[in-house]
Amino acid sequence: MFTNSFHLHRSIIVLPEQKKRIVVRNVKSVNDNIRFVIELKSTHRASNLNTRLWTKIDRSVIGNATIPVRAIFGLETRNLQHQPVEYSLETRTDAIKFTEIQLKSPNSMLKARIDKINDNHYKVGFYENNQQPSIVGELNLNNNGAIFEYRNEKLQEIKLHASAEKFNDYEGEINVWHSEESKKIQDARLALQKKTKEIMSKSGEFHQNSFIPDVFRSIFLSHKQIANDIVTTALDEIIKQWTTEQR
Repeated sequence: MFTNSFHLHRSIIVLPEQKKRIVVRNVKSVNDNIRFVIELKSTHRASNLNTRLWTKIDRSVIGNATIPVRAIFGLETRNLQHQPVEYSLETRTDAIKFTEIQLKSPNSMLKARIDKINDNHYKVGFYENNQQPSIVGELNLNNNGAIFEYRNEKLQEIKLHASAEKFNDYEGEINVWHSEESKKIQDARLALQKKTKEIMSKSGEFHQNSFIPDVFRSIFLSHKQIANDIVTTALDEIIKQWTTEQR
């Protein structure tokens, strides 16, 4: 006989970062922090079916906007050894300084996190099992352009560099390269010129219009293996773990 249950709950919460600074004038903002929990359980003792699906969302008012600062989507079941196993996808943000997404399985944890260092500097890290980030990307903005790089932390090697720089009102450059086996491979180095502020030179138009699509195409192709390592391989491992647990 199956037993099913459904649970829906709403409550007021205090976020961890607010516990140290709760004063009378903050009472209203604390009351704006709401948690929604939705849970579905299904059990069948004869077949060892014991499954729980749940969603937990923490909502907060930041400025004039209502933001889901934390959301968890989870699945809990039992393996053939009658031990509970859990899989979950979690996102967190403060809508100001950081955003992260985390994927958990019984034997592994993968996380991607974006940190805002300041208005001109952003950092992206990919983590596995709470260790130091294996891949780190950084975006730096300045008055003359932008530079993005990501590197392999274990090898201390820059894997991709992309920059756009304006030298003056009439000249600029786009530079894109990546590395394979410690060798630098130039994907694009494009000089742009203007005859005036309103008219682009003929050579500049030609390169800008026809070459930039090829640049991005080469970047995507050259990083196919990296994308597979980050996404495909990781998800395959989690799916294999889940399949093994159910056998």
